[in-house]
This record gives sequence, C-alpha cells and structure tokens, in this order.
Amino acid sequence: MSEPLRLTAADRVLVIAPHPDDESIACGGLLLVAREAGAVGFVVALTDGDNNPWPQRWIEKRWRIDAAARARWGARRRAEAQAALDLLGIAADAREFHGLPDAALTSLLMRDAEQLVAPLRARIAAFEPTHIAFPALADRHPDHSAAHIAVQLALLGGGRAVRRLEYQVHGIARPLTPHAVELSDSQRDIKRTAIACHRTQMALSGKRFLAYASSRETHDEAAVVLRDEHPLRARLRDDGVFELRVARQNRHGNDRVSILFGNASGTSSAWHLPLKPSQRCDVLDARSNHVVATAEWRGEADAWATELRLPVSVKPDVGFARLAKAQPGLVIFDRYGWQAIELGKRD
Repeated sequence: MSEPLRLTAADRVLVIAPHPDDESIACGGLLLVAREAGAVGFVVALTDGDNNPWPQRWIEKRWRIDAAARARWGARRRAEAQAALDLLGIAADAREFHGLPDAALTSLLMRDAEQLVAPLRARIAAFEPTHIAFPALADRHPDHSAAHIAVQLALLGGGRAVRRLEYQVHGIARPLTPHAVELSDSQRDIKRTAIACHRTQMALSGKRFLAYASSRETHDEAAVVLRDEHPLRARLRDDGVFELRVARQNRHGNDRVSILFGNASGTSSAWHLPLKPSQRCDVLDARSNHVVATAEWRGEADAWATELRLPVSVKPDVGFARLAKAQPGLVIFDRYGWQAIELGKRD
C-alpha cells in the first residue's frame, strides 16, 4: 500500500531530470505539492534532449539531422522546459541545465564519471535537499539508469540524510510503490498543462506522457538493491575476486558486461568485457581501452559464469554491472540494463 508523501515548509526538494520533460512527467505533482506546502523546489536537467531524432524528423519533415539541427532542437526543448517550470512554480534561479550529451550518459558515466557526477555533487551540497527525486535504476532508457547511478555516486559520503525518491518513465513500474503524491483537480490540470508544454514530445508520445497527469503520482524509496528480475548477478567477494553470472535463457548475441565501482572519495573504476560463452576474453579499461585482465566464461547448469581478481586499489562503496548489447541498434531502450553488485568487505 502507498502512503501520502508529506512535505512541510522546511523541506527542500531537488528533482534530477535526464531530459527536458522528465521533470513534468514524473515529478510535476511533487513540485506542485512542494510549492503548496511552502517548500523550496529546484530542478536540474542533465541534457537538452537534442538527440531526439524521430520526433524531430516527424515535426520538421526532414530526414537528415546534422549538428546545427540538433542544437536548434535542443534549444527548443530547453525553452519548453522553461515554460513548464513556470507553471510548476520553480523560480528562475532554481533551474539548472547541464547540457550533457543526450542519449550518451551511459557512455559518459563509463568514460568519465566525474563529468556527470561532480556537478550533481556540487548542486546537492549547495542546495542541501531534504528530498531528491531521480530516475529508477530499472528505467529502460539508458540515460535514466545512468542518471540513477550518477546521483547515487554523488550522494556517497554526504553528511546529511536525504530522502531518496525514484521515478520510472520507461518500462514497467512496480505494482506497489511506498509513496504517493495526491493531486487536487487543479494541480492535476496544471501538471497536464506542464507536460503539454513539451510540444516536441506530444506528436509521437503525447497520449502516453499525458497519462502521467493522474490524481496520484507515485515514487519508490530509492536504494542500492538487487533487481530480482535481472538475469545478471555480480558479486565482489571479501577476498577481492569478482564473480559474474548471466542466466543462459536471457542471453542474446553481441552482449557485453560493463562494470562500474565508485567510492565516497569521488574515484571510480570502469571496465567492459564481452560475453563469449566458453571463451577467454579481454577485460578492457573503459577509459583507456587497455587490457587490464582476462576472463573465461564457463557453462553452468543454468548460467554462464566467470571470475576475475580486481586490483587491490579498488575499494568500492557501491558497484553496478550492466548487461547490454556492445553496439546499440535503432532501439535506444535497454532490454536489461544495470544491476547492483553485491559487495563484500575488503581490508
């Protein structure tokens, strides 16, 4: 059962949106309820949503989209977000657009996590939120799941307790969520109008996105937990050996496992290795592309498994592993995405 989310004038609500429109679709109700309670709201949009080719092709009646066209589209989407935030009561000085590469946050997270995490850490420290809303790890859009990990990394070592609320826009949400924001008819109308401000997204996804303007907006309590439905299991043992298991029945061709560890000091480590059953494969550093180890996938009754020993310098506070195609196709959404890594204690 869900319980109403109670806010007071002492609260400070920070919303992290991977793209312009996520703030309205997933958190429009939260921001409206915060405003009514006298709480302060702040919104961070990580990208301008400029790599959004199919709606752009449809609206602009063009096939080829070059850098200038993408920049123009991104400026249009940012302006739409500004109009929506006006309706949602977010002050002009409580909005931040980081302009990071759209549809590439996962690559950025693996290649240079601090470029994504450091601005979030700085905003959290400056704003001192009591509540932070950000995408769920299970969201099928890779920008959303990458944003989840970036926020979790940014919160490591924080001195203040922050209520972590997660939302899901893409994929099947959990049937039961612990927190609900109840909206009045007028608040529901405002949220609907705010969503509709994102006119570039209405042409192909309007019906689906406007459905989020219901009388109840739900959020899960965010935590680093295992996803039961995920075919990947990853564990760092106490002795420093890293174990990976991938269920056989869920494996598809051209799969790759990506590994990311982070700690409270702000350092992270990232690797890639292909899933090649019954073969040895190179483990590559995601930043330098250098070979750092080798691994051999062995067949078990219901899974493919491998082990590798991590450098002793890797002492993570949190870890995530991703199962996805090495080269994405036309469909951007993840089939599986990220899984939390079980961490043992290391001396």
